[in-house]
Amino acid sequence: MPFFIKLLDVLHDANLPVPYALRTTEGVALRELAGKPALLQPRLAGKHIKHANAQHCVQVGELLAHLHLATQGDKVLERKTDRGLDWMLDEGAQLISHLDAEQQRLLQAALDEIQQHKAHILTLPRANIHADLFRDNAMFEGTHLTGLIDFYNACSGPMLYDVAIALNDWCSDEAGVIDGHRARALLGAYAALRPFSTGGSRAVADDVARGLCAVLAVTPDCGRDICRAGRVDSRSARVPTAAGAAPAGHDPAAARPLNVGAGLLANAVCQPSSG
Repeated sequence: MPFFIKLLDVLHDANLPVPYALRTTEGVALRELAGKPALLQPRLAGKHIKHANAQHCVQVGELLAHLHLATQGDKVLERKTDRGLDWMLDEGAQLISHLDAEQQRLLQAALDEIQQHKAHILTLPRANIHADLFRDNAMFEGTHLTGLIDFYNACSGPMLYDVAIALNDWCSDEAGVIDGHRARALLGAYAALRPFSTGGSRAVADDVARGLCAVLAVTPDCGRDICRAGRVDSRSARVPTAAGAAPAGHDPAAARPLNVGAGLLANAVCQPSSG
């Protein structure tokens, strides 16, 4: 709990619309209610949206960039994610024997890809990341973003991972295909505030993007011990995939395949001004 209190304080001080802890007159943030720890936080205005347009995506890109700028470099508050690359590799190895042949092939390919690109991912620029910026964690009044909630997956990690998660949810259609117009809006707004690093050659950027796609695709359904994975086609914004489960905290009935445009991310990393 102290990590989340501190992170929300930092983001509130950076004028971001987050549910920071309201303190007592003695300056105490963490209180007790019915024998359990509790925080008193302001109620944020706005509501969730179901159908995102380009202006919504601009607002999300800008907010994500501000969040990363407020916590990057030596300002990072360290917290290891509970669902990182090592966890994915370990869980995947345990789950694979419970799958049929086709699912095993898909999962093994994704696990191999994660292992191959893990070193690249771990060298990406880091900050504190929300790690769960889905539509049900953002509040809007019209096209104005008024709140960002649910920080319990927040951690320290590669900023590009946060971008990939947001891009996947805010910029994909119901078939899981990335909408280029919305993706350019989100990535352009983000890069205008925090330009992407080139990361070396285009080949390296493409490798990183593909690795992140694999990370997003391997999403175990904790309720049924099923793990399905998608393969990445880096030549286009479409990512063929099997059905994926929703991350913890999201309604499985509303789950969509976890896809992300590898080509779009690679272009953004190499050519931020064009995104």
